[in-house]
Amino acid sequence: MDKILIFLTLFCILLVAFRIHKSGEPTYFFMFWNLFLAVIPLMLSRLCRIEWIIRNAGLTIYGIIFLWLLFLPNAPYIITDFVHLEEQDSIPVWYDLLLLAFFALEGLLLGILSVTEMEKTVVRMHSAPAGKWFALISLVLSSLGVYMGRFLRYNSWDFFISPVEIITNVGGRLLNPLANRGLYGMIMILSVLLITLYSFYKKVDLVAVKKIS
Repeated sequence: MDKILIFLTLFCILLVAFRIHKSGEPTYFFMFWNLFLAVIPLMLSRLCRIEWIIRNAGLTIYGIIFLWLLFLPNAPYIITDFVHLEEQDSIPVWYDLLLLAFFALEGLLLGILSVTEMEKTVVRMHSAPAGKWFALISLVLSSLGVYMGRFLRYNSWDFFISPVEIITNVGGRLLNPLANRGLYGMIMILSVLLITLYSFYKKVDLVAVKKIS
């Protein structure tokens, strides 16, 4: 999987570089920042696993898990970048569509892999059912985070800057579902997508482990 992610990263860089070369404009250069943010959850999940294996330090582990939950939405968030798609004279729209699709694919893979690795750590810490429920809840919370980022324009680090504002704003919307159907609609649709991809990846991963063993 790491090799696939590296290949996708290099290919995405080439796509953007070629677009900038042909159009002379730095359009979609911001996607590199979004991709960098999408990598952070995977790094945190691996740091959490290492921390547990080496030190078995519970308090530190939960701190890393909290940070991971804050940054996890940055991975699936990339699929909402299709809102930037528009037809231009210098570049065919199909090229931009594929460019965004490859970035979105990598973001989804980064997120699913990160959740899977974090689930394994929670299983070691507690139990298999706890790990499974943790993964499912994380994916639903990630869907909420994507909505917060795209429509409310919050970043992961905003939680440390203005936590009361975020909790009040988001909590008020969640407690008023009739006036916020778009919020619940996006959470439901994106959660189904993420859980489906997560389940598919788990199945493929299980088959691969059985073949190796």
